[in-house]
Amino acid sequence: MPRLPHGARVPLSPAQARIWFFTQMYPSSTEYNVFDTVLLDAMPSEDQLMAALRTLIERHDGLRLRIFQDGGVPVQEDIGPYEPEVAWHDLSGLPQEEAEAEARDIANAATRELLRPEEPPLVRFIAIRMPSGKGRIVFGFHHLIADYWSWTLLVRELAALL
Repeated sequence: MPRLPHGARVPLSPAQARIWFFTQMYPSSTEYNVFDTVLLDAMPSEDQLMAALRTLIERHDGLRLRIFQDGGVPVQEDIGPYEPEVAWHDLSGLPQEEAEAEARDIANAATRELLRPEEPPLVRFIAIRMPSGKGRIVFGFHHLIADYWSWTLLVRELAALL
């Protein structure tokens, strides 16, 4: 399938249109935010993680979408590559149990942050450095750009990039 140029606007798929309809009916709902946490045996450096995320964003159109109404019709637009924002948390100085609880709180708080289809990016990244050099990456995305199956493929690709 040929790649569309950045800025191209295309109609939503039928599945996306249904989700978009409900996001318009309930604009304050986080129902379509999907979050997952990946546990890492070793936390990558900030440079390593940023390079891997840039590569993912460049390769996958869904990570670059903005969804909005154009003439009353919902469309998706590729905004082009961008610098990913990562919220960094260093819990390495805490006792393991305390770090685990704090990491859960951070991930749970992220699920309550609204992702708005018209305000890209529709993906969030949180990096948590844990005791003993381990790490966690919390991924959040709007269901308009991916389902859980496709997201698991992106997570695998990220792991390979790291």
